[in-house]
Parts: sequence; C-alpha cells; structure tokens
Amino acid sequence: MHPLLSKCQSVVDRLIEKSNCKTTHDALRLNHYVWLALISIPLSIIFIIKNFFAGNYSIAAVVVMLMGSMIASLFFITKVKRPSMVYHATNCLFLVMLVLVSIWGDKSEGQILWSYMYPVLSIFLFGNRLGVQWSVLLLVALLVSLVMNGNIDLAQSIEFEIRFSIIYLTILSVTSWLEYYRNRYTDEAIRQRKTLEKERENLEQEIDRRIQLETKLKRLANHDSLTELYNRRHFLSRATEEIHRAQRHDLPATMALIDIDKFKEVNDTYGHPIGDAVLKSFAKLCKQSLRQTDIAGRIGGEEFAILLLHAPAEHARLAMDRFRQQVSEYPFQFEGLQLNITISIGLSAIDDNTVNVDQLYAAADSALYRAKDTGRNRVEIGRGPIQK
Repeated sequence: MHPLLSKCQSVVDRLIEKSNCKTTHDALRLNHYVWLALISIPLSIIFIIKNFFAGNYSIAAVVVMLMGSMIASLFFITKVKRPSMVYHATNCLFLVMLVLVSIWGDKSEGQILWSYMYPVLSIFLFGNRLGVQWSVLLLVALLVSLVMNGNIDLAQSIEFEIRFSIIYLTILSVTSWLEYYRNRYTDEAIRQRKTLEKERENLEQEIDRRIQLETKLKRLANHDSLTELYNRRHFLSRATEEIHRAQRHDLPATMALIDIDKFKEVNDTYGHPIGDAVLKSFAKLCKQSLRQTDIAGRIGGEEFAILLLHAPAEHARLAMDRFRQQVSEYPFQFEGLQLNITISIGLSAIDDNTVNVDQLYAAADSALYRAKDTGRNRVEIGRGPIQK
C-alpha cells in the first residue's frame, strides 16, 4: 500500500476505535463512510471551482454545504451513539445536491449523468436493502424533476428518460448483485477465520495438554511416586553419566547407599501408612540437606542412594556423618505420633580401578552391610569402618 494511503487508513482506524461501532459490519460501514468523505473532499473542491467559474453559483453553494457537512461529520461521528444517523443525514444532503444539479446544471453537459454514481455509493455505504431503497428514491425524484421542470430540454424527451432509467437500474442491479456476493464471501471468510481461530486455540490447548502430559509421564517414568526422588533406573542412569564425566575430567565423586534401620518394625508396629509417611519425610529431609549438584534416588523399599559429586571420600564421609546425626535427632511426627529413626550408610568413592556404576554401587552396598552388621546408625567407607 502507498505510504499516503497507509497514513489515511491509520487515521480511519483511529476514528473507528473511538466510535461506538458494536459489530464488524458497523466498523466496516464506518470505514467506508470515512473513506468516501476523504475522497469526496478534493473532488468537491474541484467541482465547486468548476461550477463557480461556469457561473453555476447555486450548485457551487450546495456542494460547499455538502462538503462542509462531511468535514464536520468526521469530527463528531465518534461521539454519536449511532453513526448511521450521520450517514443518513449526509446522504440526504447528497440526494438534494444531485436533484438540484440535474435541475440547475448546464443542460449541454448532461449534469444529470452524475446520478449514475449514486447506486454504487449508496449500496457501498448502506448495504443492499437501504442502498437499493435510497437509489430508487433518487431515481423517482430525478424523473419527477425532469417531468415537472419544463425549462429543461431533456424533460421533453421520453426516450432519454427511459434510456436513463434503464442504465440507472442496470447499474443498481449490477452493484446490488456484487454487494450481495461480496457480503456472502465476506461473511463466509469471517466464519472461516473464526473457525480457524477456534481450531488454532483448540490445537494450542491440545499441544499444551500433551506437553504437560508428556512432562508428567516423563516425571512418573523417572521419579519415585511416593518420595518424588529419582527411581532406581533413572538414578543409575544419571549416576552412570556423571561418573563417566568425573572420570574424563579427573574429578572426585562418592556414592552413598542409605538404609533406614529397623524400618520393618515401623511398618509392623504402626502400619504401612505411617511407614510411607516416614519415607516421604525422610526424602524431604534428604533433599533439604543435599547440595544442588548431588543426585538422590530411592533404590527400593527403605533403601536410598546419593551420588555426591566433586566430593572425595573423606569429604563425603563428613557430610554423610552430619546427615546421619541430623536424621537421628529429627522428630518424625505423624498424627500425634513421634518417631525417631536412625540410618546406616555405606560409601564408595571412584578411583582408578572403578570401571562402571555397578562396581561403585556394589562397593557401597558392601560397606552398607558392614555398617548394619556392626551396630547400625553408622557410616562405613571402603573396607574400613568409620565410627559414630
């Protein structure tokens, strides 16, 4: 679009935004009216100058009134509740102008032929029903003026009146037919756009739902449903990746296997719901105590595993011993019941002989069993016990 036309359209859009148009069709009619007004102003100026120098002062005066009313309407059309009232008022002035032009105009130039453009403009502005009504009204008014005004040479020619009426009605019919199909395809396009927007909205919702479902399924596949820690499979998978990375970059890492002491007695004495609550509380305490770089998972039952990254054996021992003591002092409270539990921990750090995660896990598991066999509530690393 030409820059000048773009600027004009932006002005039209601002007027529409400030108006009281309630529907798309109302906004479209207002758009048509403003564009007709903008186009008619320079044409009216040319028409006024031409008739003024031709001595048709009455016609020039009528056109000045019409142009002034159209300019004024652009300023207050946004303030009226029904913009259609402005359309009809301006249209009435335009009808009067066309009739007066046909009566007062220069007979040799066929001023009445200007009326041929009216069906196009009226249907363009008002639509088929009102546009046809206004166009027929103008035709009747013009024919009456031709018959009643004996000073007009054309009034003496019945043949001209018939020819004029046929051409006028032909223009009216063609314009009405084009407007009908324009409205039909416009309405169909609007319906299709709304349908597409609805389908796009539904598609976006379905995509969001599937993304959320995929995220949920992925979490369910990788996490233990009770404690929300990694499950055994995903923990070992992550541990394998991190151990390989640590070996490539020569970084320390230690695996800790944790077992809740005498957990079977908790289940047997207080029931499985209390046992599940203990596991959930322990997992929460575990997550609170770990660093962000550490990886924790539930291996099964009351057994948990932690991979402490960037932690050599001695640092891991100190950290796990603090955690063991924290657990032993933590009051686990459920429905008025308070329990104190202890944990046993087995540690195994990667070294030059570590081949894979299974070997590291087996060494930590062996250390865990030594911790349980030697009194529980303790930390064991490698082959040497670490006292409380």
